[in-house]
Amino acid sequence: MDTPTWFVKMGDRRRFGVAVVAVLVLSASCSTTDDAKQMPATPTRTNLELINSDVWSADPGVDLFSRGAELVRATVESGDLTLFGGIDVAFPGYAAAFESPHDPGNYDIESTFYSDHGTLPQQRRTEYLHITSYVADSHRVSAVVCRFYTRPGAIPGEESSAHTFCQGVALENSGTDAGAHGRRDESVENDTAGGGRVPAWNVFGTWRIKKIKFLGGDETPDSCFTWWSEKFPYLIRIGARRFYEVAPGATMPTESLAKQYPEWIGPSS
Repeated sequence: MDTPTWFVKMGDRRRFGVAVVAVLVLSASCSTTDDAKQMPATPTRTNLELINSDVWSADPGVDLFSRGAELVRATVESGDLTLFGGIDVAFPGYAAAFESPHDPGNYDIESTFYSDHGTLPQQRRTEYLHITSYVADSHRVSAVVCRFYTRPGAIPGEESSAHTFCQGVALENSGTDAGAHGRRDESVENDTAGGGRVPAWNVFGTWRIKKIKFLGGDETPDSCFTWWSEKFPYLIRIGARRFYEVAPGATMPTESLAKQYPEWIGPSS
């Protein structure tokens, strides 16, 4: 059963991120036998594309296809691929978007998001991600990403686990302009011609990742709790504490792997 991430002591931010990964590893270790049989032995970008998908939304007024939101999506999706398969399976340009050499004292960047080996066992899951606290111009982008995930099958011990957590993301531009955003994915329900789980081009360009980390309860904006309660009504907030559980009498829903949205189609020019 997942331990609520908000219980983790917040004095050490890096230790908090490690604790979140540990929770996800524990959850992954409970995968069903049928699920495990479907997992390729060696993580590659191709097979990771087939076992999980991301479904994005954003606060009113935030365009998912703007340059800033595109960079947030690319950073988070690349970080997830790195967790499961190492940085070599992340998006083109992701590894080069970090400062080198890495500063081990920079707690704004979790080391697991630029590791050269996967931290988590592969998992079949649909990630629902929501961009909030978004600020962007041609020089800097920052956001909080609220997250929730579902699985195709029930996992014993996860009956009351809410699967809620969030990340902070920030990037800065080392170039003179923001660069062009990619083509818009106008099809929420159907596959888009030329679209895919991973872009074929370097989305990051001249942008550098300054922050990608898990956030604790005291850093999680109220807008995340609003989104969780609206989108997932079977979750309840426990008293005044900043975490959720599945409501008494309810169970975690299961669902087939959802269609990736947005898909990465191609550069706009």
